Amino acid sequence: MSHFLKMKVDLTDPEAIVRSLERMGVDRSAIEVHEKPVTLIGYSGETKQANILVRKQWLQTNAQKVGMKGITCYADLGFVEAKDGSYDCFVDDHNFNPEWVNKMATYHHVEKAKIALEGKKIKYVESIEKGLPVITATLPFKTRKKLGQTLGFSG
Repeated sequence: MSHFLKMKVDLTDPEAIVRSLERMGVDRSAIEVHEKPVTLIGYSGETKQANILVRKQWLQTNAQKVGMKGITCYADLGFVEAKDGSYDCFVDDHNFNPEWVNKMATYHHVEKAKIALEGKKIKYVESIEKGLPVITATLPFKTRKKLGQTLGFSG
């Protein structure tokens, strides 16, 4: 029997969540973004609310593309904004696992950094080192401290 798992992950930027889903193999046209939460549908009619979601019909057709464990998808995938401004992730326990969500969180942090750099019109290079994405940018001295604070870095 399948059911929703609520996973607390450090996702805070809806645009970065969308971009991360795309990096995970989800077509942009399959990603729904809603200001007010809408209903996720799970196995046997179970429901949850989410602001960002991918419907199970799309996931089922594209299971291998997004790295799902099996080819049968029983529930929508969704992210709901919590009171603290972060996003909780609702996944179907039959198809998704913590490794998938951790990879999604890694991409979120990379995309969040890229969004901040793009907003400041700072050029960057993205590469893969030891299987992980790495962002390299040269920041003007005045920008370093302020951008570091924006991204949550100290010093």
